[in-house]
Amino acid sequence: MAEKPMKVFDDQIVKKLNNMVKKFGKFDAMLNRDIIPLIQQAQADRWKTEGASEGDRWAGVSGPYAAWKTKAKMAHGLPIIGGGSRLMILTGRLAQAAVLKGHSTKKVEAAQLLITISLPYAGYVNDVRNFTSFGKQTKKKIKAVVKKWGLSE
Repeated sequence: MAEKPMKVFDDQIVKKLNNMVKKFGKFDAMLNRDIIPLIQQAQADRWKTEGASEGDRWAGVSGPYAAWKTKAKMAHGLPIIGGGSRLMILTGRLAQAAVLKGHSTKKVEAAQLLITISLPYAGYVNDVRNFTSFGKQTKKKIKAVVKKWGLSE
């Protein structure tokens, strides 16, 4: 009696796996199209709310520093935002870098997103007032986008 060849994979499983591979190839486009604008908006909101939109409000500055900051802005002809007391804004470069509009680079490759801020003081500032991790709501939004993308046909 002739042996019947065993079918190792169900055709539907193979089709589903092939579709997943095709989608993975488009993951970089999804990061650029959907995730990066979401991150930019979350960062803009973070700066407007002095950190509160992503969790705890940033710690305030001392009185002497606030006075120095106002004088420094006036001496350099910089606009005084929030009466000079606005947290994390002296020149605006760090805030702009956080929303990917200068002094930063983004690299999307092999389903990974790498954002780099080139300002030398960014690391120190982040240690004092975190601006690189996201709160529960932003993480939830990012997960929803990825899940929707991953489950759609």
